[in-house]
Amino acid sequence: MGMAAKKKLLHLIRGILLQLMCLSLPRLVQADGISGFMEYSFSQSESKTEDAAGTSGKTAGTALMQRYNLSLDRTLYPHLTFSAGGNIELNRSDFEMETGSLSNSLASRQTRLSPFANLRFNNGIVSAGTGYSRRQEITRTAGAPSFTSINDTYNAQLGFRPQGLPAIDTFYTHIDLYDADRSFQNSANDSVTVTARYSLLKNLDLTYQVLFSNLQDKLRDQEITSLNQNARIAYNDTFWRSRVSLYSTYNISSQSTRIHAADLAQVMIPVVPVHGYFKIIDTSVVSSVDPLNSGALDLFDPLVSGSANTPIAFFNVAGLPDTRTRNFGIELPPRSSVNVIRLLVDQDISGQNIPAGFTWSLYTSENGIDWTFERVVPGVFNKDFGDGTRGFEFRFPTITTPGSGRLFLKIVTTPVSLPEPLAGSPGVAAANVVRLQAFAPASARENSSISGHYEMNSRVRIFDKPSVFYDLNFTLDHFNADTGSSQRYFVTNSLSLTHQFSSIYSTSGRITREDSFDPSAVRSAWVYSASLTAVPVPALTSSLLFSGRNEDSEGATTSSYSLFLNNTAELYRGINVFLNGGVSRGISAIDRRSDNAIFIAGANLVPHPKANINLSVSGKKEWSAGGGLPDTTSYKQDNEISFTLTPFRSAYLFGSLAVTTETDKKTQLIRTLGGSWAPFREGNLLYNISYNESAASQGSQETRSLVNSLRWYFRSSSYFDLSYLITRSSSTTQQIDSYSLNAAARFTF
Repeated sequence: MGMAAKKKLLHLIRGILLQLMCLSLPRLVQADGISGFMEYSFSQSESKTEDAAGTSGKTAGTALMQRYNLSLDRTLYPHLTFSAGGNIELNRSDFEMETGSLSNSLASRQTRLSPFANLRFNNGIVSAGTGYSRRQEITRTAGAPSFTSINDTYNAQLGFRPQGLPAIDTFYTHIDLYDADRSFQNSANDSVTVTARYSLLKNLDLTYQVLFSNLQDKLRDQEITSLNQNARIAYNDTFWRSRVSLYSTYNISSQSTRIHAADLAQVMIPVVPVHGYFKIIDTSVVSSVDPLNSGALDLFDPLVSGSANTPIAFFNVAGLPDTRTRNFGIELPPRSSVNVIRLLVDQDISGQNIPAGFTWSLYTSENGIDWTFERVVPGVFNKDFGDGTRGFEFRFPTITTPGSGRLFLKIVTTPVSLPEPLAGSPGVAAANVVRLQAFAPASARENSSISGHYEMNSRVRIFDKPSVFYDLNFTLDHFNADTGSSQRYFVTNSLSLTHQFSSIYSTSGRITREDSFDPSAVRSAWVYSASLTAVPVPALTSSLLFSGRNEDSEGATTSSYSLFLNNTAELYRGINVFLNGGVSRGISAIDRRSDNAIFIAGANLVPHPKANINLSVSGKKEWSAGGGLPDTTSYKQDNEISFTLTPFRSAYLFGSLAVTTETDKKTQLIRTLGGSWAPFREGNLLYNISYNESAASQGSQETRSLVNSLRWYFRSSSYFDLSYLITRSSSTTQQIDSYSLNAAARFTF
């Protein structure tokens, strides 16, 4: 540890001890309604690398964070409240890198100020309020001028909720976003939202909302005015002694936008995606087809609604590389064009020049399965897009939805390998993806569109014994804009049955007909399943499940079938076992057959109330043939044993051993051992230690890590954290040794 880092750590410890002394004194006076907290964190990391040729490298970094918060809440009158406060955050980071005879260093400082004040009135019928908040960030990086970003927000609210009449809420917001000199950003955004809700009948709900916004970019002489309206009607009821249930809802929305700009080409119009998708793909798997060019992504609509907030492991900890690709995708609406995509994150990662290490690729698809590589696109990180959001922006030549009416886009990247100092610092390892946005170039001064979504779900109970139900589900989406219109629907008819033959045997089954239409294709499918369950004794359960699906899409047929047997048994008190297995077959539209055989077996042993042992083994074999493609065969088997032990109330031990074998891949061995200890009965002091080791039988690849952590709750909601991580990763080509020290403290009052 260098002298500078030692001074920072000593300074932090002195500050923490002083706070402990102050907080331990008797509190003679404490104003009612005043609260706050103080947080401190310090981290230091170092990583050393040496390859087979003897070339060595070293990276080191330190980070210091201080956060102070003070809040005041007062009730001025019975229905009138006032709240005010603020947050001050100070961040300091230093980074050094050495490779051979070359060295580089970077130091950055950041100050964040967030004061606020709110006045609210609410008597149950009438509510009103006004407020102000500011977010000011000052960033200083060695060798560059400082930058100050300011966001001032003013708001007002008025609500009226009389009994038996529509409830009306009105919100007004004004946002000023600018830098200190108003030379890089200077914009003002006014918005008014009015929402009315009314329950006309017992089971009938009506909602209407109108949103007007006006955005002025004073630097570019642009003004965008938009008016959005949305109406919703929902009905939910049951009939004939609850034998029939019905739920129906319809949403209709209209949007109009007017643009005033000297240069129309500089204006971007948001494109609302139909769906969002995300998937992690391992490109190291041996296959006759590039996995990035073939295969559907997983549906993940929070990615386009702004509620993702999902850690995606953008960054690799030193010695623990992850080469799997991150695939972020969207489905565009019909007759749309896109030339800009933004991937928003919740942390500013621009301070250490991290974004430059990423490589981004753009792919397109008309069906969401077969992908075409378009180009490598530069991802420019913007710490503020003008609306308080931050993230990567990708610009490329305009891509337009084809005549089929469907177009999928995906942005692909691989995590950046970073040294431990950065991977463990706040705002980097904790970076979450928030949203994926798409934008189109403005093609007209005025744009308007109308869209609607109808949904109806109904269930009819035909018989009680056996229990027979009929389900009908129908959805309809329509879209009409200046550039064209589209429509799609999806309907399912299902018949399900459940019956208990005796105390031992029971059965269930379901058959469903699916029909759908969209601009790209007309599809239909039969989906069916049946199961038989036997419980000869309470400690033994067996079930046999068969399922299948036959789908037709514009003459192209696909089929899939599966048969599985599941068994669980309690052989003796504290001894539970299970054995599951089955086969499946899938036939694609190109007549390619894929067969799978799967088995899973295991046991749970509880020899003593304080001990628990788990054993498991699973295997999967796949065969693929036909369709004009080469035949392939693969196999994977996982074996694992784990245990937990609680020798006494304050101690907890755990461990595991896992071995994985897979076709054309190295055998993986992972060992884990750890424990925790809480010497005080209340759990105010907790110590954790864990050891992890993974090794490949080929290539002499091995990774070991040891983690020690300590948490002390010296007061309610006030604690001190200390952790230390040691990692070694070695192979035939290089060795990486790294360590990380982290200390944090939080004081509340």
